Amino acid sequence: MEPEAAKDKDSFRNYTSGPLLDRVFATYKLMHTWQTVDFVRRKHAQFGGFSYKRMTVMEAVDMLDGLVDESDPDVDFPNSFHAFQTAEGIRKAHPDKDWFHLVGLLHDLGKVLALAGEPQWAVVGDTFPVGCRPQASVVFRDCTFQDNPDLQDPLYSTELGMYQPHCGLENVLMSWGHDEYMYRMMKFNKFALPPEAFYIIRFHSFYPWHKFGDYQQLCNEQDLAMLPWVQEFKYGHSHGRAWGRGSGGFTGQYGHGHGHAWGGRLGGFMAAIPVLQQVRPLHQELQPARRGRAEALLPRAR
Repeated sequence: MEPEAAKDKDSFRNYTSGPLLDRVFATYKLMHTWQTVDFVRRKHAQFGGFSYKRMTVMEAVDMLDGLVDESDPDVDFPNSFHAFQTAEGIRKAHPDKDWFHLVGLLHDLGKVLALAGEPQWAVVGDTFPVGCRPQASVVFRDCTFQDNPDLQDPLYSTELGMYQPHCGLENVLMSWGHDEYMYRMMKFNKFALPPEAFYIIRFHSFYPWHKFGDYQQLCNEQDLAMLPWVQEFKYGHSHGRAWGRGSGGFTGQYGHGHGHAWGGRLGGFMAAIPVLQQVRPLHQELQPARRGRAEALLPRAR
């Protein structure tokens, strides 16, 4: 820990000023120009086989020692620190939910795509649906989408775009990046985590929805029920960041380098380059009584 580096969590996500703003804006400008329906579909086809490389979870975390997220206006240190910060923040808030701690560790591992040659604008940053007009809270919306070819399309440039009202986010084509890649990799390898874990991984960077309330026209009842879990994840995520650089007590409990506490359950996590073929179960499904206790801690969306 470096206490002098700690920040108030409310000061994060400043997209109007700061020493990293030029780098951040350039990343989003490229993202908002080239993330289109066609581009996303091509990436699904390119990476959907998960056959490039096999590695363990801790090997993937260690790879992130070499990655600084160019879309992040708050930090300028390797993403591996962020993995442990997030897991520690969630562990402190929910000490009884080991699956939730694990989601904190795993949530950004898809960023290894950037270390395999993918440009950062196709890996990092806030996500948004393609195939419809970007809504007001999308970062830099008013000054970065001018050259996106989809917005010249009479269908894709409407509020609903190519979607039906309340079709559900599961049926929406999200911009391509580490969230979607990691979600699909986990599904491909049949990770034995509760449904909430998959949902958090897929939508944790969808800030226009879970933070600002946009894109409600696409949401169904499942999305509203899952929203509190994504928001709770982001709460732990922010608290972890506020502690500054380092892994805190997380590495002491779980063992950085060996993953002792989860070693057997992590099995052969083939994280990515586009990684993974098969992985052992990471976590047994929550028992009904335990799931009920977990859900009782969070407000139900209405």
